[in-house]
Amino acid sequence: MMQKLKLLIILLFISVQAVFAQTKTIKGTVVDSEGLPLPGVTVVVVGTTTGTVTSIDGNFTIDVEPANELRFSFIGFAEQVITVGEQTVINVTLAADTEELEEVVVVGYGTQKKESVVGAITQTKGEDLKKQGNVSNLSDALAGAMPGVSVMTGTGLPGGGGNLTGNNYEETEILIRGKATWNNSSPLVLVDGIERNMDDIDVNEVENISVLKDASATAVYGVKGGNGVILITTKRGSVSKPKFTFEANTTWENISKIAQVEDAYTGILSRNRAIINEAAVNPDSWNDYVPDEILGYYRDNTYPYAYPSLDLTETMLKDYGRSHRFNMNVAGGTNFVKYFGSLSYNHVGDIMATEDVGQGYNPEYSYDRFNFRSNLDFAITKTTDLSVNLSGFYGAQQTSGANYHTVWYGLYNHAPDWPVTVYEDGIYGNSEGTYERVGENELAGLLFQGYNKFNNTEINTDFKLNQKLDFITKGLSAAGKFAYDNSFVTAGENISDDGVLTKTIDPEFYTSGGYWDEASQSYKHPDGLDVEDFTTYYYPEGYNASSGFNWKENPLGYTPENVQIGNTNYLNRTRRNLYYEVGLNYNRTYGKHEVTGLALFSRQRTEIGSNWAQLREDWVGRATYYFNRKYLLELNGSYNGSEKFGPGYKFDFFPSVAVGWTVSNERFFKENLEFVNLFKIRYSDGVVGNDRLSGIQWGYATIWDDGSMWSGSTQAQERFGDEFLVQGPLKYNEGTPGNPDLQWETAHKRNLGFEWGAFKNVFTGSLDVFWEDRDNMLVAANQRNIPETFGQTAPAANIGAVKSNGMEVEASIRKSYRNSFSFYVSGNWTIAKNEILEKEDPELKPDYQKQEGYAIGQNRSTLESEIMQSWDDVYTGVLDYSNNSDVLPGDFRFVDFNSNGEIDPNDGVPYGYPIYPQNTYGFSGGLSYKGFSLNVQFYGVYNVTKNIRLDRYSFDSPTIYEVLLEDTWTPEYGNANPTYPHLTYKKQNNGTGAYNLWDASYLRLKTAELSYSLPSRWLDPIGLSQLRVFVNGNNLFVWTDMPTDGEGANFDIKNYPVKKQMTLGLNLQF
Repeated sequence: MMQKLKLLIILLFISVQAVFAQTKTIKGTVVDSEGLPLPGVTVVVVGTTTGTVTSIDGNFTIDVEPANELRFSFIGFAEQVITVGEQTVINVTLAADTEELEEVVVVGYGTQKKESVVGAITQTKGEDLKKQGNVSNLSDALAGAMPGVSVMTGTGLPGGGGNLTGNNYEETEILIRGKATWNNSSPLVLVDGIERNMDDIDVNEVENISVLKDASATAVYGVKGGNGVILITTKRGSVSKPKFTFEANTTWENISKIAQVEDAYTGILSRNRAIINEAAVNPDSWNDYVPDEILGYYRDNTYPYAYPSLDLTETMLKDYGRSHRFNMNVAGGTNFVKYFGSLSYNHVGDIMATEDVGQGYNPEYSYDRFNFRSNLDFAITKTTDLSVNLSGFYGAQQTSGANYHTVWYGLYNHAPDWPVTVYEDGIYGNSEGTYERVGENELAGLLFQGYNKFNNTEINTDFKLNQKLDFITKGLSAAGKFAYDNSFVTAGENISDDGVLTKTIDPEFYTSGGYWDEASQSYKHPDGLDVEDFTTYYYPEGYNASSGFNWKENPLGYTPENVQIGNTNYLNRTRRNLYYEVGLNYNRTYGKHEVTGLALFSRQRTEIGSNWAQLREDWVGRATYYFNRKYLLELNGSYNGSEKFGPGYKFDFFPSVAVGWTVSNERFFKENLEFVNLFKIRYSDGVVGNDRLSGIQWGYATIWDDGSMWSGSTQAQERFGDEFLVQGPLKYNEGTPGNPDLQWETAHKRNLGFEWGAFKNVFTGSLDVFWEDRDNMLVAANQRNIPETFGQTAPAANIGAVKSNGMEVEASIRKSYRNSFSFYVSGNWTIAKNEILEKEDPELKPDYQKQEGYAIGQNRSTLESEIMQSWDDVYTGVLDYSNNSDVLPGDFRFVDFNSNGEIDPNDGVPYGYPIYPQNTYGFSGGLSYKGFSLNVQFYGVYNVTKNIRLDRYSFDSPTIYEVLLEDTWTPEYGNANPTYPHLTYKKQNNGTGAYNLWDASYLRLKTAELSYSLPSRWLDPIGLSQLRVFVNGNNLFVWTDMPTDGEGANFDIKNYPVKKQMTLGLNLQF
């Protein structure tokens, strides 16, 4: 009995040991063939949902049973499956997947292996764009990131200038391979295959962005692909345990560059000199000459409230604004469902010194946006997949009730001798007194004009079903997609304010002994007079968006109150977009032959507000053939329909063909150039279109005006209706005639490209040369040159033509070493030029004044031959100006280009470069070592000219900019020729000289980032797979001759300026 008991205890002990031995912890490291750690490798227990991913050091830890198998997978590497058995440490070396060839490129309506791509396509990753800093708009992050892509930031206004406020000319403008049309040149933007606004997406949701440039890449989009296509792919899940990522950052920001105004003493001294200069032609100016005694008060700051020297940037601008961004996302999945979810919050603050000073609100400029996204992929069966995407955002933009163009223009052009903005008693200063110090108090206008709020809500849904049809033939599949987007903009809490009481104290109070007594916190005067005897009060009688306050002297005893006179919440604008597509895909390899095919049908219906719906229909086809991994052929075509055009022009076909040759796969090449692992030549030729032509939805139909508008008129127009029997609105007049031949622009594009890689792709690069001929370009009605005898408004017509050409180059060096050190250096350069061939210029117009033969946006100016140094110069050889009596020494002598004996608008000639850059370039570099990482990126443009007029004429104000005063004519210059003519007080220099045209080239330190990722051995005990801290900057420095920082083609000093940023952030993964 005792023996049996002992045996039972032994068996029980062995069984317990076996039970506890079923589960154990496996540790290991995953590296590539060169021994470099691979972060992000998915490690999954085969047949289960248990899994993990490797850390930045390539390490992993997972609990398994001895009988389990571990699958190691990573994009670009061959998958490995290893049985655990008795092992406790498993180190894995993943080999490059020769079948997958590492990189997949997103193309129109699908993906292709990079080696088989024959189109001009550039791709960047979302993680790289995040290094740009806390940019609120995704479009701004593209600057310098890819060759051929030019980004011009129009404004630094929180939330942008066009998204909600309606100032579309301030939107960031993206050009692909330059400006090829004077009409809408924006590229088509697709998010997961649906046309959407890229600036409404949070950067944390982006997996990659592909830019399609040539006809072979964009022909599948036909009439929508003429300006290039940007494809944004959002992140998705994979089979693994849930991986949570949390990121938070905070940003400090201020103005990148601003034109500096001289102080009051320098400005008034300069104005005195201007009065002396023009005393001969404007003797009344002596009445405004400031005597030396008063001038000394400004210089010495003797009476700062009577004779101030005000720098409004110190009063109206903060030291820095603050912005914040938070994001939480999760990714993972099982064999049945893979998921990615993201929640983001972004706050963009103001750099203006707004605050609640008792008016009951803070009229700051700000933007708040909440983004959400859920991407789900279901494996319904082994052959059926369903993807369900739900995304959207809520954005709230606030602006001051004061027109911010007026505020910024005032800040740039304020007179430094204006009175203080706020007196010690809290009453705001006003500008009235001696020496014609006129103007308004911009700070009061900013703080006491209320505020406006704009809210934008958008919800996007799309569903995609994919069914493999291998039972019909291997490689065949069918897919369908349905998407519905709904967005609406509302304006709410539009608070108006009747302004604030202001005052001015006569300077005599100070010059006769008055002062501010700190002890009693009041004004004192030695002779007993009250300061009120020297004070005039004002209140705003009204406010004009273009000119500001209209101040009126305040009746005695009246004090205006801050009254809210408006609080509305009404629907402003809605947008609904319905899209669906069905298609067949084919992808199969027969030995050395790889064949793919696409046939697709789609329709789109877009409704904006109460406008008629915009409709599109597309029939798309693509076929590719790849033989022996050497020779490539691709055919694309799209048959597109649009409701914008009349019968006979609603549909058209846009084809393309492309060929490629992977020379590096030829035996002769391998035998002689072993170090070159890739050399490919590709060429494409095709036709695409552009139907983004504003205002022509019904351009093929004649417009009929209400006949009552001509009641009692003698206008000779065709009328309908008996004017004796039919009264008023039943009489109709023919307005703008329709043009039944309206159609889309057509762009014939060719591209010759070369790609290379050497030393195992340590050195890579590409070169593309491109040509484009665009015709059928729409010339708008207001740009037509039709004889007045036509008797009507001319209809728009497709009579324009432009040719473009250029080249883009990119090259990079990337190298990793076994000691965890790696570095990269890359650069890109693009030249893109255009020439107008036809735009209905008047035949009798001089060739130099025609648009034909010159670039789109070409600047023009009257030329200056010299500055007249003396009265002898003025009286000898002066041509007939508009007012010769004002010509003075220090004025320009302009060139009579047409030799008609006078200076007139016909003397304006092409000058400088266009307003759109012809050359863009970028270069970047970075290195990493044991968790530390440093990255920098520069972006620049040249061959671009902008008209930036700084108000250099004093008139009644001594505003003068440092950059102008340094190079302005004075009698002391002698025979030298400075850039700018003499200062003036009551007159303007004749002509429109080129001195207002600035070389707008610049080089910008676009971004710099330093980061550190903690070692995994520190993180494993606390359950984190990554902890990364980083600091980065955006627009840190700019080198330019421009007086201020403005990229947009329509930039003006009244715009909210571009900002530079410094960001501190934290990224956690667990």
